[in-house]
Amino acid sequence: MSKEKSSPQVKIKEKSISNSSGLFDTVDKFLDKHSLKLFVIIMGLTALYAYWLFDYRISMLGDDSAYLMRASDFVHKGIFPSFQGPMFPIVISFVIKTIGFKLFYFKLVSLVSLLGSVALFYFGLRNRIPSSLLFMTLLVYALNSTIHYYGSQTFSEAFYLLMQSFVIFVFCHLLIEKNEVDLKKDGWKFILLGLSLLLLVQTRSVGYSAFMAIVLFYLLQKNFKALALTIISFALFFGVFTVYKGMYKEDNTASQLKVLLQKDAYDASKGNEDVSGFITRFMDNSQLYLSKEFPGILNWKTSTEEDLEKPPLEQTSGLLTLVLYAIFFAALFYAFRDSKTMLFLSMYTALFLGIVFIVLQTSWDQDRLIITAVPLMVMILFYVLYYILQNKLPVSLQFGFYVIATVILFLNFSKTQAKVSEFGEIQEKNKEGDLLYGYPSEWHNYLEMCQWIDQNLSKEKTMVVCRKPEMAFVYSNGREFDGFYRSPEKNQTADSILSLMKNRKITHVLQDQIFGTIGNYLQIINQQYPEKLKVIHSIGEQNDRPATLIEIKY
Repeated sequence: MSKEKSSPQVKIKEKSISNSSGLFDTVDKFLDKHSLKLFVIIMGLTALYAYWLFDYRISMLGDDSAYLMRASDFVHKGIFPSFQGPMFPIVISFVIKTIGFKLFYFKLVSLVSLLGSVALFYFGLRNRIPSSLLFMTLLVYALNSTIHYYGSQTFSEAFYLLMQSFVIFVFCHLLIEKNEVDLKKDGWKFILLGLSLLLLVQTRSVGYSAFMAIVLFYLLQKNFKALALTIISFALFFGVFTVYKGMYKEDNTASQLKVLLQKDAYDASKGNEDVSGFITRFMDNSQLYLSKEFPGILNWKTSTEEDLEKPPLEQTSGLLTLVLYAIFFAALFYAFRDSKTMLFLSMYTALFLGIVFIVLQTSWDQDRLIITAVPLMVMILFYVLYYILQNKLPVSLQFGFYVIATVILFLNFSKTQAKVSEFGEIQEKNKEGDLLYGYPSEWHNYLEMCQWIDQNLSKEKTMVVCRKPEMAFVYSNGREFDGFYRSPEKNQTADSILSLMKNRKITHVLQDQIFGTIGNYLQIINQQYPEKLKVIHSIGEQNDRPATLIEIKY
């Protein structure tokens, strides 16, 4: 990645940062020589850990179940899965059409997506950046337990990683060095770029950061022809997709944008966020994701029970947040004239994180919201260290890069090995068919009740309301449940709640001992009309946080 003067644009050799010799030169030459063999080994490691950490169960968060429910509605009701990105549910819908509603095969989509993302990441960036950077990043990719967690869940993260690597492959491997565009020779590449960008943004809206990064890249390069072709190609695919979407009914779920603009995602009555609120959200999210979630994902720090009892923002570090910001800005500064590839990746990562920090509610605070950026964040850290040791410090200190990289890899490896050991018994029981094994008792009781409901209540004559209808849907063979996601309003009475339930044709209530939401509704009814609540069935002992099915007697 040294600089080489030519015409008005900066012409870059992407293979090495400078022409000086040293340990970097020796190691990179060795890695280049054995590149494909090392890639096969890394793919093997990824597949091995993906197998060892494969989770046969649905998570307790609910969003992964929601993707499956929207996919089922798309197949059986013709309702387009707009909320939270349609592309992953669309892919899942093909599985439903060909195999049926089989949880294991949905999870296989995520596993294949993870493996494919590693492969495209390698082929997109080999010969574009020093092999030391590439392979150290790929090893973190292969060994990180959090990434592997999403490789067997039905969240959209693994699929987004695949689409992200697809964009990186198309842009970095096929187009980034095209200073002079020949429409006849290069037109198909821009068509492929437009398609990859469409797939990315329709998987998760934050994917627009990749489109913005490419636009900004071409503006900086003053390559207006390539910029125009990118915009035209993306717009054409977007238009075709919009027409396709218009063939179906719209999902009547609340608009994702509307939820993001609210001060409280779960209480629209508090109004929308103002400018100062978004600034505060940006600052708080920066600390949460850079100094809490990111170090946690990489096992840089382990939260104690005392730490976990604190509010999330009290578990953060302003100093670490500033240090990481300084490193990311350094990457942009160094890459501007050093590496087109690292410039694009750094801009994309910066825009991705910027969007996440501004628009996401601080109350969500989940590692999955930045997990797809983690491989690139790690690469940026390695890049800045590599660049400084190559260009700013004596050659004799280059071994420091491999020492630090080894420490990071060891931390990832140790956490992942611990997860493998912890998960072994659960996985064996799940393989044997007990998909409830490994859940806490309150979740076990809740999901077992969902199965009991499917086996004992008529689908046509009853409607059950619960707190997690998406999970209930998955564990009851696709039975529809109604959902109460928020506690009752202050002005709600027993009569208004019963009227609401009657209008929604609710006949039964599944009371859990997890959230308290459903219990709050039942408590209001019980205070005035205890005779209207009849216990039908209960699962779990009283000291084991049971799940209870209650019939509403209107």
